[in-house]
Amino acid sequence: MELFEALKSVYPDLTPVSPTDRHDGITSDSYIEMKCRRTHYPTLLIEKKKWDYLAEIRARTGARTLYINSTPQGVYQFDLGAINEPEWQLKALPDKTDYANKGLVEKLCGFLDLRHSELLLV
Repeated sequence: MELFEALKSVYPDLTPVSPTDRHDGITSDSYIEMKCRRTHYPTLLIEKKKWDYLAEIRARTGARTLYINSTPQGVYQFDLGAINEPEWQLKALPDKTDYANKGLVEKLCGFLDLRHSELLLV
């Protein structure tokens, strides 16, 4: 929720969506997915199912689809409609991020280079 509140300084009309939605917020012209990362990396992971979901929204509505990640070094925004689709690879990752069940599952993932992002907040 801290990231959501911080983003309101950049997107004053940012509105949360239902917990059952597969994205985190909307603005007048954008659908936004948010991730908080505990470690900073030069590339940030996105799951293919998330990429595909946001691409479908973009194709259907014409809205921007933003993937916003916070790391210890800042908050980075990727406009998914303005960058190339990453190469996909299977990775064994935790089934859930912050829940008791820490089992691993294979997920199809890609990595987005921070050079293709906009630094929103430090």
